[in-house]
Amino acid sequence: MANTTNTTNNDDNNPPCIPTIPAINGAIVVFAKVPHPGTSKTRLSPLLGADGAASLAQAMLSDILICLSHCSPLKHTVKVLVYAPGTKTAESKLVSILSSLGLDYHFL
Repeated sequence: MANTTNTTNNDDNNPPCIPTIPAINGAIVVFAKVPHPGTSKTRLSPLLGADGAASLAQAMLSDILICLSHCSPLKHTVKVLVYAPGTKTAESKLVSILSSLGLDYHFL
């Protein structure tokens, strides 16, 4: 059985893996809605405002993408990001997010 209690990747320069698992030659698929004011984290909009809620959604997506890309046990794992809506505007926003994080990407 995989060890799911260790939350570090033994590399102080990278964020922790949650959880650390021996995922070799597999795939991880992340499903995400592209952060956009008025459509992201709408239940938090009364507290954060539409822009604040979208910023939070973007920060949460960025955190998971960074963790997955820097997690040593997932080095040989294919990472797939499936997003909605499937518009050119959404694609442009994702390109901006991925580029700002320094992550490589390929659209299929």
